[in-house]
Amino acid sequence: MILNLEKKEKFLKTIFNHNQQLINLADSKSNIILRLIAFLIPLIFGLNTYSTIGLTSKSAVIYLLNISAILSILGLGISFLFSVQAIKARLESSDKGNLLFFKNINMKTNKQFEKIINEVTEEEMFSQYCTEIKDIANIAEIKYKNHKKSILFLGLGISIISFSYLIALLVNIF
Repeated sequence: MILNLEKKEKFLKTIFNHNQQLINLADSKSNIILRLIAFLIPLIFGLNTYSTIGLTSKSAVIYLLNISAILSILGLGISFLFSVQAIKARLESSDKGNLLFFKNINMKTNKQFEKIINEVTEEEMFSQYCTEIKDIANIAEIKYKNHKKSILFLGLGISIISFSYLIALLVNIF
């Protein structure tokens, strides 16, 4: 059974809205990671300084803490880059012929744009909308791939620094 145009339009709007919500969610998650990184980096420096109090300057623990702080900050830095990439994910400019592309809309006067909209056929509208949905789905995929990489490096950075400070704590206790 082939859907009529009204049902197809409703279906496409649902798909469009779902993908747009996924994009917004990925952006929110990446912003949370960026805030967490902004909190963790000064904390790492502070803990590194605090943990070395009372240790001799040639202690192996100091070297371990310094190396782990560097590796942890490197992991957080890479996580930061992937989070930024997730937020600014874009497609190559394949939209130049797309009626829905913002630059194409802004390049027209109100009268020109109104004329184009009034003259568009159902097939053209359907095709343009499908192309836009496909582009948004591709953007969502790019954002989530970068978000997953960001979480991986965030976890790696936190794990490295947690392990080294646990060792430093044990050394200071004993």
